[in-house]
Amino acid sequence: MLRVALLLIIVGLLSVSGWLQRLDWLIYDGIVSRQFFPVDSDIVLVAIDDDSLRAIGKWPWTRELHAELIDRLSQVGSNVVALDLLLEPDLDHPEADKRLKSAYFYAR
Repeated sequence: MLRVALLLIIVGLLSVSGWLQRLDWLIYDGIVSRQFFPVDSDIVLVAIDDDSLRAIGKWPWTRELHAELIDRLSQVGSNVVALDLLLEPDLDHPEADKRLKSAYFYAR
């Protein structure tokens, strides 16, 4: 009984201190880093990088620009376009939100 109580105290302290979470992450990272997923050559990742920022301008970019980029991707044959951005509604330019939405749904 004393061993069980001691074990519970140790596990509780490890849990509260965050060590169990760190151990979980370590195990997870070890497993995931050893998994192999074949690369699909039909998928292209288009990212916003330093060269893009120098060429187009500082972030955030306008919704119109994002809509134009989606339109271009659609024109060159993209079947699916996923846009992973967190954008708040543009209360000053509601038409810009509509334009981006129409480009997104048109691309689908």
